[in-house]
Amino acid sequence: MRLAEEVFAPVSHELWVLTMPKRLRIFFRYDRCSLGKLCRLAYETIRDGLHQAGGAREGEPGYVGAIQTFGDLTGWHSHIHAIVSEGLIRRDGFPHRS
Repeated sequence: MRLAEEVFAPVSHELWVLTMPKRLRIFFRYDRCSLGKLCRLAYETIRDGLHQAGGAREGEPGYVGAIQTFGDLTGWHSHIHAIVSEGLIRRDGFPHRS
């Protein structure tokens, strides 16, 4: 509830699940500090994609990401669950209109 009432801008949001190729998963299994960098990279990728899609140079997406790890030695799988705004948010807190 706190996210909905105090954090999110008054726009629609979507749940995104970002995964990585199996070949890269092993690096994150043994270097857990890299998972924070992965979450930041996910945000930057989403931001850049929304900028390109909308033709905007300003505004940021609303983004809350959570790193999920599970599995055993043979099936370890890290990924990110993210709640992302539909579109960009201006500095004043209102949606960016293209």
